[in-house]
Amino acid sequence: MKKLWAMGVIITLSFTITACSSSDSKKDDINIKNDINIVDKPSDDYYEEYYDDSFDADISSDTVPEDDETEYENQQTSENREDTIYAGEIESLTLYMLEGYECSCTYTGEFFEDDECNLIPHGHGDITGTYLYSKGTKTCNFTYSGDFEYGKANGSGQSIETFEDNHTRQYDGQFENGNFHGEGKITAFYPVENPYNMVIEGTFADGHINGQGKKYWSYDNGDYFEYNGELKDAQLHGEGTFTKKYANGNIYHYTGTYADGKRTEGTQTISYSDGSSFQYEGEFKDDKYDGLGTSIKIYVNGDVEQYEGDFKEGAYNGEGIKVISFAEYSEPGDCTQLTSEGTFVNGNLSGKKCTQYISYYDGKTGVAEGIYEDGKFISGTEYLYDDEGNLINSRIVK
Repeated sequence: MKKLWAMGVIITLSFTITACSSSDSKKDDINIKNDINIVDKPSDDYYEEYYDDSFDADISSDTVPEDDETEYENQQTSENREDTIYAGEIESLTLYMLEGYECSCTYTGEFFEDDECNLIPHGHGDITGTYLYSKGTKTCNFTYSGDFEYGKANGSGQSIETFEDNHTRQYDGQFENGNFHGEGKITAFYPVENPYNMVIEGTFADGHINGQGKKYWSYDNGDYFEYNGELKDAQLHGEGTFTKKYANGNIYHYTGTYADGKRTEGTQTISYSDGSSFQYEGEFKDDKYDGLGTSIKIYVNGDVEQYEGDFKEGAYNGEGIKVISFAEYSEPGDCTQLTSEGTFVNGNLSGKKCTQYISYYDGKTGVAEGIYEDGKFISGTEYLYDDEGNLINSRIVK
């Protein structure tokens, strides 16, 4: 293959007789707007593969160099194909793009005809068609508008898919070899009970988004979720922050690490619309508080509950210490602080060697050591001390 610059456009000439004769040409059966309608030059790789220094025309000239006129005329009258860019409409075109699905579609735009008389989208164009998904059992309506190179989406473009359940996916950004590749944004709509839009922004590679990105959800009922951080195949994976703002005024915020969309270790804070709040810092498993951690609950009345120790499936489970500081007290017998140490089961002190310390408003301190079940003292010894630490009395509970 060699190239020729003439009349401000690029025509690629073939010096090999091909299997496609003029009578086999498919371009004559479609709407050709212009025999030569080239917008963009072929890629650098195209030039490296097909450029031949022995046939270099003058870019500034409107005529063919004199030494090559005979060869040029011979090529124009031969049966060889010209990879000229045409513009028109191609019906019943089959393309393989977007995650490898086969798309039966109509193409309108620029194309060329290869040596085997295939019409290849190349340049700018629009596609409308359908493809099968879910193992060929469902149909998706598909459109694409943007750049093509040799039959595949390459460059800037927009694709829109509408699935059988009426959820949609739109991609705006860069393509390479038919896949999302480069900077881009996916906008999806899901018509579920509480319909929502989901947007993913970031850098794509071979159809997948990995690395730093942004993902957010907007629900019809006013809920709004936003994630900023690392992604793996569009899932939350690595370091990131996630904020959930609910229509009822509750706000959830998490900063930490994720693995395959689930929290693994970090800090979770929740601010409720009634003024109460909760914070957890520590390990997670299956997206629940699980492992070593600390938590603080602040109730509407001002009471504060703190815990440090083992968590399992979102609750106090294992060895730990829980301290409750009461905000309201006025009588000598009122409790100002309750400290529980030992084994917890589903949030309550339960075990054979557990202890509770009770601090009273008048300075006295009570201690109960022994067996607890579901937070209740079952058996053991109780002690009462005055405000100077002197033992007032004790008793055995059986």
